[in-house]
Amino acid sequence: RIPPTANFVVQRLGLNAAFAYDMSAACSGFLFALIAADAQLRAGLAEHALVVGADLYSSIMDMEDRGTCVLFGDGGGAALIGRSGRGRGILRSWLHSDGSWSGILGCRGGGTADRKALPAVGNEAMRIHMEGPTVFRLAVSGCCQAIREVLRGAKIAVRDVARIVPHQANLRIIKKIARTFDYPMEQIEINLDRYGNTAAASIPMALHEAAEGGRISRGDLVLLVAAGAGFNSGATLIKI
Repeated sequence: RIPPTANFVVQRLGLNAAFAYDMSAACSGFLFALIAADAQLRAGLAEHALVVGADLYSSIMDMEDRGTCVLFGDGGGAALIGRSGRGRGILRSWLHSDGSWSGILGCRGGGTADRKALPAVGNEAMRIHMEGPTVFRLAVSGCCQAIREVLRGAKIAVRDVARIVPHQANLRIIKKIARTFDYPMEQIEINLDRYGNTAAASIPMALHEAAEGGRISRGDLVLLVAAGAGFNSGATLIKI
């Protein structure tokens, strides 16, 4: 639990001049951290930032609970960002946290590397729990509100967005977002059919695959959107 995982990353990468810290925002974690890093770059605290999203949900799964164990996967992804200018980079962001729903999805106990030492089965505090229908409703409403706020702030229409890269929670959630905005499913990046819900890792993993697959290119407007335990939600508009 102490020191932050970020310090071990700094050590492994040999970044002697860096400052590092962890952020915890569950499935929205990468998005929250990306926006925080962007603010610090704009404030002049650094020239570059390495934003890492990683989650090891297998260590808090109760494999007898079919309501959760079939949904989640382990993953990691990262983005290296810097001061851009020239009209590129992060153009608009919006974040929101509704603490009144903090109890519907989570894991009370745990840690990081040694979580497997404490069995999840039969130990309520050590395994993830989720109220599925409520989570679905809040994820849809949170993502849709975040998208509306970012589009309104950026003064653009959803049709101007070349690709949406959502948190990979549930295909039904993604399809509901697409229907709400009449946005083509073929322009939404999806990889949860291969990895499951990789929590904070899902957006950087999907963003990487979109870039590697040639589905986003220089000059495109790309919208990242996420919702997760807390209950947190947010979106950010990026010009590649």
